[in-house]
Amino acid sequence: MAKRRRASECKSEDNPLRGGGSAADASLLKRRRKTVTNLDPIEICQELYDTIRNCKDDGGRLICESFIRLPKRRLCPEYYDVVTQPIDLMKIQQRIKLDEYTNVDQMVTDVDTMTKNGKMFYKKNSQEFKDACDIWDLFIETKSDIFDEDVPATHHEGPQTRRATKVAAAAAASCSKSPEDDDDDDD
Repeated sequence: MAKRRRASECKSEDNPLRGGGSAADASLLKRRRKTVTNLDPIEICQELYDTIRNCKDDGGRLICESFIRLPKRRLCPEYYDVVTQPIDLMKIQQRIKLDEYTNVDQMVTDVDTMTKNGKMFYKKNSQEFKDACDIWDLFIETKSDIFDEDVPATHHEGPQTRRATKVAAAAAASCSKSPEDDDDDDD
């Protein structure tokens, strides 16, 4: 059995899902998409998890930082008054490691719940709210890349979605940008 590759960061230059590769990478991506039905759902879930867990913004900050662990019940009891189904990335990782996901849709449900929780609790202009939108957009974009799907409409509609989509597109562009692309234009 071939070794599984883990995404060390969303900025990986050699990951064909993140772009920035050669024609050989494009053929690898086509082969990969053809065999995605043969992949174990746990492997797909792990790749999706690694993508959202390791992606950083322009400043080098993990966008999932606020979602790794739930707030402590003693320190932030109001979170548990607002959120009825608390879940964090550690719980999602635990479910992946224990093979609790029998299909990818179960993980989609958990990530959806986690991002909706963040949007319910945090204020719209807070960084955590924006991060929840960015995590969801990145997750759906990566899932769509893996399954060769069109990106569906999300529950993050409105101006915040447009901003988050722009941020996700900029993040994807920076993830696939090579050092040669940084040349200044002489206008």
